[in-house]
Amino acid sequence: MRQKVTEHLEPLIHAQIANACGLKYLVVRDARTGTVIRVSEAMARAKLRAGEEVLEVWEKHPNVRAFTDLLNRALDRPKEQQQDVHMAGNWDELAATLASARSRLKHEV
Repeated sequence: MRQKVTEHLEPLIHAQIANACGLKYLVVRDARTGTVIRVSEAMARAKLRAGEEVLEVWEKHPNVRAFTDLLNRALDRPKEQQQDVHMAGNWDELAATLASARSRLKHEV
């Protein structure tokens, strides 16, 4: 599997970049039935010459998840930041207050 994927790595990377940027593609709409099919540029030209379909360009918005994945792979995933918690007061007093509260709750139940 790794070998097969590696053989196609460059076009896959370009496709992923295009997906992150947003895609545009050609479609033709049958004037009689209204059905839409996605076509290549050559196929679209042939269909336009036939005069039976209307050519449209559809656009897919940029894919934020694809962009994030590309950045994570290219620049490494952002490091989770540790948050410092500062407590004011005497630790012995805080522990005694906590123990007292737990004791009260135990007797109330």
